[in-house]
Amino acid sequence: MADEEGLTMRRAELTPYTRFAQAATEYAKQHDRADAFHHAAYRALWEDGANLGDFAVLEKLATSVGLDWADLGPRLTAREFDPVLEEQHDEAIQVGVQGVPAFVVDSHFWFSGAQPYQLFRLAARKAIEARQSEDASA
Repeated sequence: MADEEGLTMRRAELTPYTRFAQAATEYAKQHDRADAFHHAAYRALWEDGANLGDFAVLEKLATSVGLDWADLGPRLTAREFDPVLEEQHDEAIQVGVQGVPAFVVDSHFWFSGAQPYQLFRLAARKAIEARQSEDASA
């Protein structure tokens, strides 16, 4: 199956432990590299079948987008980002997320599971309409 950018999505041979990849994403956010890291990790998993739980894979991804692995690696090992990840997990549970992937659009609309592109468009449209309605009544 190909996505909008022509990326061929393949099911990975194993389901990786992604906690460290999530933590690396938090680090990437602090260094204005979140989008680049996210895209690199997404491609590595879905195009190459890479194990995002493997530190060698994370190192390659991090350095490919300009992150400092000498700084990031020890912080992952020390599980420095666990409190942030736990807070995000708790927030997701509070809004009703029970699985992954899960998506929240403008904090009003959420859905989980693999969904067609049209659902994302509909959610975005509804979020815009809700915002416009709120602005009109303010």
